[in-house]
Amino acid sequence: MRKLTQVRSSSVLISTRLYPYDLQIDTGDPLPGCHCFFIKGLSDDDALDLWQEFGISGTRDTLVPMFRTFGNYPLLLQSLAGAVARYRPAPGDFDAWRKAKPDFNPFNLDLIQAKTHVLQFALQGLGKEAREILSTIAAFRAPAQYDTLRALLCGKNKPCKDEDVLIQMLDELDDRGLVGWDRRANRYDLHPVVRGVSWNSVSKKDKTVIYSSCKLILVPHQSLMKLK
Repeated sequence: MRKLTQVRSSSVLISTRLYPYDLQIDTGDPLPGCHCFFIKGLSDDDALDLWQEFGISGTRDTLVPMFRTFGNYPLLLQSLAGAVARYRPAPGDFDAWRKAKPDFNPFNLDLIQAKTHVLQFALQGLGKEAREILSTIAAFRAPAQYDTLRALLCGKNKPCKDEDVLIQMLDELDDRGLVGWDRRANRYDLHPVVRGVSWNSVSKKDKTVIYSSCKLILVPHQSLMKLK
């Protein structure tokens, strides 16, 4: 990566969630020949447009201040919209959903706390099977292969009675923006924010069960989170 900064005949664009250490000097500034651009959240208008694409109600005066509490972050916006869209008493009705969730209040929290708060409420609408799938994927440090998840999660006394249920649950998690599917490699991964909230919400006892199950089936190149 450092050699790329010395290329003069062309430019190289790298998109990454974390700023690579190899492209920084000791002070944290970019190496010579390298420029870093941090992508912020959506604009207010784009955030509203994305919200409305999911068919969720709500006025601009109500939604924009809420979106700003978590930096108009598209992943959280999609996850929250998915929870509201699947609210059975009033699907897609944000005011009704919020009335039913009086503890939902991301205001007066710092950005990190607000992100965690919003995601925790987005996860509340998940069924037991989907939560167990999410927790299992969160146990992996690297993306989890589909075949590994099928071996871990499908069968008698497992979260999914058969492969069709697993596929249905993975599709729901993908639609909600909680899981990322790499179609070419057929593997699943979580955004660091989703991974952290999902894994921290699992009890120590359940973490041990997940960890033990994974070790029995784990393929050599996949490593697990350390238990805390």
